[in-house]
Amino acid sequence: MSFVVVTCPGCQRETLLDEIDGRGFCMYCGTALDTSKDESFDLPDMFGETVHMMVDMAKELDFTKEPWYEEVEGTLDKISAGEYADAADMLSEDLRDRDVATRDDIRRAAIVRLISGMLESSTAGEPYKGGVVPLADILQFEGLEDEEPLSTPELILTIVDSLASPDTVVAGEDSAYGLMTTAFRLVRDLMEIDPDIMDQVMAAKRLMDMSEMLSETLREMDPDSEVADDIDYIFDAASCLYDAATAVMMEMDDDAIEQAVERNKADWDLGEVAAELISRIDDQGFDPSEVFWNTLEKDSADYVSKYFGQ
Repeated sequence: MSFVVVTCPGCQRETLLDEIDGRGFCMYCGTALDTSKDESFDLPDMFGETVHMMVDMAKELDFTKEPWYEEVEGTLDKISAGEYADAADMLSEDLRDRDVATRDDIRRAAIVRLISGMLESSTAGEPYKGGVVPLADILQFEGLEDEEPLSTPELILTIVDSLASPDTVVAGEDSAYGLMTTAFRLVRDLMEIDPDIMDQVMAAKRLMDMSEMLSETLREMDPDSEVADDIDYIFDAASCLYDAATAVMMEMDDDAIEQAVERNKADWDLGEVAAELISRIDDQGFDPSEVFWNTLEKDSADYVSKYFGQ
């Protein structure tokens, strides 16, 4: 099990907290601790500070003044429109025969369009349908000094974080549905391509936190909101996978977990299984019955057992 050191807001003493779950109790005064909800905790960035730094930097730059901007504007417009397959093909051509610095600047401009486009369409009630992975594969920076390049899973997690930003305006059911469904489908994509179960667990946790926040917001507007019910189902689906994974990982040491991750990286044949588990409630004919949830809990536990070769 992995731990992080946090300062308890109750007694101001340093205490250990499970790194994966982010919840527990102070070992000195018994104060309940929940780092997922309290921003006063000083925790390491799970998804890599480099990713967020690059996105923040890109947002501050005015790419319209760059000599290459007009040449790639059509690609950026495709990204804004959600036409990711066409955008990926066009971006590959845009990057050809350019120096590393220019390629990375074009990628920054594309990431800004990608995130802002998803935010705009999602908050308008038009959720992401799929297809972003081939584009995200191209958006890996090359010219970073002393840093790992941006990975596709990191970019997907960054977009999910952006959707759940405190600055995101939730005007009502349409925007809440669009944001939640977009995040949910992005996590589905991540499950399919990412063999690192730590990423999967953190993505599921992000869905749980986001759905909890959006459901609460909607019920304050309308206690009988049916969209809030749908968002609660996303929480339940994510928690099935999250609970199954953390229950096993809490009993394992770090070396055993890392060995399982490396083994799955070598032959990632469980991706479709993980994606289907997290997206089962998105299928036609979804029935939120007790039988359905019991089956999903069992299938999630079976997936985790196969992941760790148990």
